[in-house]
Amino acid sequence: MSLRTIRLLFRRELIDQLRDRRTMMMIFVVPLLLYPLLGISFFQVSQFVREKPSRVQVLLENESPDSVERTLPESPLLDLSFEQTNPTDAATTARTALENKGADAVVQLTPGADSDELSAMIYFSSAHEKSLLAKNRVEQLLQRWNKKLARENLKKLGLDEKIVAPIASETTDVAAKSQFQGASFWSKLFPIMLLLWALTGAFYPAVDLCAGEKERGTLETLLCSPATRTEIVVSKLATVMCFSVLSSLLNIVCLGISGYFILRQIPGNTTVAVPWSAALAMVIPLIPASLIFSALSLALASFAKSSKEGQYYLLPLIMVTMPLIFVSMASGSELTLGTALLPITGIALILQQLLEGNYATVARFTPIVLGVTLLCCFFSVRFAVRRFNRESILLGDTQKFDLLKSCRLLFANRKEFPTYAAAILFGLGILALKYFAQFAFSAPTTFSDIVVSTLVMQLGLLLLPALGFVMLLTTSVKKSLALEFRPMKRTCRVLGNMILAGTAACLILPSVLRLNELVQALYPVSDAITGQLAEMQRLTNDSPILVAVLLFALLPAICEEITFRGAMLGGLLPRRQAGRRTDYEGIVEAIVISAVFFGITHGILQQSINATVLGCVLGVIAVRTGSLYPCIAYHFAHNAVTTVVTRGAENLSEIHIPLVSSLPTMVSLLFGAMLLLLLRPKSSNPTD
Repeated sequence: MSLRTIRLLFRRELIDQLRDRRTMMMIFVVPLLLYPLLGISFFQVSQFVREKPSRVQVLLENESPDSVERTLPESPLLDLSFEQTNPTDAATTARTALENKGADAVVQLTPGADSDELSAMIYFSSAHEKSLLAKNRVEQLLQRWNKKLARENLKKLGLDEKIVAPIASETTDVAAKSQFQGASFWSKLFPIMLLLWALTGAFYPAVDLCAGEKERGTLETLLCSPATRTEIVVSKLATVMCFSVLSSLLNIVCLGISGYFILRQIPGNTTVAVPWSAALAMVIPLIPASLIFSALSLALASFAKSSKEGQYYLLPLIMVTMPLIFVSMASGSELTLGTALLPITGIALILQQLLEGNYATVARFTPIVLGVTLLCCFFSVRFAVRRFNRESILLGDTQKFDLLKSCRLLFANRKEFPTYAAAILFGLGILALKYFAQFAFSAPTTFSDIVVSTLVMQLGLLLLPALGFVMLLTTSVKKSLALEFRPMKRTCRVLGNMILAGTAACLILPSVLRLNELVQALYPVSDAITGQLAEMQRLTNDSPILVAVLLFALLPAICEEITFRGAMLGGLLPRRQAGRRTDYEGIVEAIVISAVFFGITHGILQQSINATVLGCVLGVIAVRTGSLYPCIAYHFAHNAVTTVVTRGAENLSEIHIPLVSSLPTMVSLLFGAMLLLLLRPKSSNPTD
């Protein structure tokens, strides 16, 4: 890879983008005009936004309205009207007033046994926002009224009011000099805006540099140049990253200035502008954020055949990244080792810590966040390079899409394995089915409930869709699912691989338990989920061991392997053609994608991480042996031993087996890996 070539290509791409008026408008003109216009709109609209008093009807029983009104505290946000009523008609009167919108809330005051006692019943409608607001205001009024009457009664008795309120509290702001007032406000707002503008600032130039060049016909000339595909992708990545950084910085500066002047006009506001030190420090995490967004946008834009098609890819990219950004806004979210390992989330939390002045925490976790970001960027760039190495990158949007014709061709041109796009759509369909099916089952109360839900999930949502998928889109179900078992020599090889895979699973299990402990240390399970899992474990412990093994080991091993290592992985794997070398990167990509889909179906984050790692191992076994039977054997042995070992324990932290110490665990892992290496690969001879 030549730096001189990359520099020349970068200069070409940069000049080309600077000549585009739309790009200049989005990056430079829109931020300068957008936020001042928002500020003007805020001041104009604020003239119409003011609190209006809530209408509250007070129903009295044997009480004088004048006496009640004299003792009530001042309530400028409540428009009170008093009315004498019969106790038996109070509920009907209140319901009628609320339905006819005669009042936002109704309060019924009933005298108690003692002459000084009163009980209040509040009637409101949860279907109307004004009624909910009126209910909250009435509750606050009653609390103030209660305290006022308590003070007056204590005063009549000659007692000090501190008897009922012995604790006096005050607040003092002790923010350090490295921090500033309003840090909590800006630390929630700025990271989101910075990352969103870094994403949008990278996406549109990336689409223009890929799909736009296809439409203009300049991409063919570029790909025919002496520059390698890697040099072309790196130069485009540098160009996209420059516009992403510039767009983010300009938007944040304009937002900060406009926000400062707006907040100054709010009475009693203590939020001030961000100090220059914190603002400059935000540039540091902006670089890796722009890098990862530029790489993702470039990789995604390589699929687009036209600029119009490329615009549609922005929404899926935002939907994937937004949850990672909003994790930093969740209450109680902190910058820990677990959150630092999450892409994009770690960057958002680094920005928060910078704005709050916690520089020691930033210094400790920045290398981890930077390493994760660079790793994600590397894989994104490699994916983009692989896309640019395909001749399909040259094809523009020359053909119109015909749904009926595409469906006819899909069924007419069936092959031995599904296509890559069909496998991805199949995985997304499985996730959608699992998502909606989980709401159909309530929390299990008996073991029968667990049996029914497991059978429905495994047979109805995994096995049947997988079989239907390969039957409709392939010519051979057995071959597409790698379930062929003949002739005799191949049968012996498959049986030997199954024995080796099952033994390896038993040896690797202690390492799996160690991985589970590490995952739970990084991402602790919530108390609610822990309680649900403990209840399910209790119900499972009461079941026969054979039933538990069949239900939780054999059934998932068959259904999940047919679904993910059979139907899905078979469509994702690149097919070797005569005269072409094996696409090892494509094989790794297929294994990882199928493992990620396999992990997501497990629902709980901790289980998803463990299942993803297990899916990678199973994918390697499937690719090496060319058969699904060793995968089923490994999966069954893993689940069966785990089911037996965990019986009687409420969670995995209570499991104690001889191979839990570090050295034996490493030795067993080594022997298990050696057994996997002994798996005999599929023969290339069709008669073997």
